[in-house]
Amino acid sequence: ILARAPAETGTFLGLLGEQIGAADAIYTGFADLHVPSARLGELVAALESSTEAAADVVARLATDPGPAPLAGDRRAIIADAFRHDSVEGIVAALQAAGGPFAEKALADLAVRSPKSLRMTHAAIRNARRLPSLGKALEVEYRLCVRMFEDGEFIEGVRALIVDKDRQPRWQPARLMDVTPEMVARYLAPLPAGEDITID
Repeated sequence: ILARAPAETGTFLGLLGEQIGAADAIYTGFADLHVPSARLGELVAALESSTEAAADVVARLATDPGPAPLAGDRRAIIADAFRHDSVEGIVAALQAAGGPFAEKALADLAVRSPKSLRMTHAAIRNARRLPSLGKALEVEYRLCVRMFEDGEFIEGVRALIVDKDRQPRWQPARLMDVTPEMVARYLAPLPAGEDITID
């Protein structure tokens, strides 16, 4: 879904881990409709008792979540900066753009794992060529397994939750040291019997 989100918003969300609300979820393709949490009981009751199709029930109870911030004034900066074929290109474009939004994005990128940034960028670009969501999830599974096994995820948890020093020691520590060969190795199928297949 990140690979197919409009105007590079998927790349933006993937690299920065931004949280989004209902309007942005609909805009980016993560959701179709918005039913407020206050109406979930009503939704359940309607689904249980109605002879209507479930999609019709949901549509009847859906509300307009308002404008999507990602489709607003940030859209042009995101589309321009996050279109690049490398994380370095994205960083350079954000530096050139300037302004509070670009500066915040740069600050957020600076504290992320260089390996995670490179792998996420590659996975999103790769997913654009895959035939289905299932195939993209297979690649995501491989990345998750490998990032957990090599300790990168654990180091992030240590720095943020356990020691709370907010000083992760990423390996490698610099984006330039995450090689194309490393990316290819992380995206490659797992050994026989360890991979998953999603049709």
